[in-house]
Amino acid sequence: MLAEAGEARVSPSEPRVAVIVALGVERRCLRGVGPRVALEQSGPGEARAAGAAARALAGGARALVSFGLAGGLAADAAPGRLLLPRHVVTHDARRFSVEPRWHARLAAALAAADIDVDERPLLAAAGVLTSADAKRAAGELGAAAVDLESGAIAAAAERAAVPFAVIRAVADGLDDELPAGVSGWVGPDGETRIAPVLAAALRPGSWGPLWTLARRYASARRSLERAARSLSQEDFLFA
Repeated sequence: MLAEAGEARVSPSEPRVAVIVALGVERRCLRGVGPRVALEQSGPGEARAAGAAARALAGGARALVSFGLAGGLAADAAPGRLLLPRHVVTHDARRFSVEPRWHARLAAALAAADIDVDERPLLAAAGVLTSADAKRAAGELGAAAVDLESGAIAAAAERAAVPFAVIRAVADGLDDELPAGVSGWVGPDGETRIAPVLAAALRPGSWGPLWTLARRYASARRSLERAARSLSQEDFLFA
């Protein structure tokens, strides 16, 4: 059974790979992982992701995976698109490269499962980009999509001299405006806070955007679940 968010989630045997997710909804896409895959649920943001990566490495992990949802920045990075970036770029201009042989194994396995992937860079932002204008401005850095945690995970891997990989799925597209206050819908443990979500749902003007957003997120979760089924029982193909 998984520990509470913020605590190390390690398998009884020495973990080969630690998969770090920010949110409970992302962790639930990883049912049935192999016995040597450790799961860490960090909560949202780069600081929490850095802490989760440190705990995973201290627990013996020899590779890190950033797994979860992302926001589309490129016009063709539509909801449901699976991301397997070769590089992570950060809001403070750092750049991290995925280990190429591991990336190739992951890409081949996903292709064999008939899953198309986007290998363009991923931007690790300092905060949630809620408007189309903010996404377009961020997209000028050349990234296909954006998240909050992958930069911190990549930096931790670099410091520890271990490889990392990123597997993400686009939830909201370039032109999707996120609801006001969406950052408050998730608690520091990465679990959904029911009260603000219900408050948004009770506003009739929010019904259309919320329904659209729910369908977008369902598409992203299906992509993550397909990827997890293809990779997780094989220790994410880490050799």
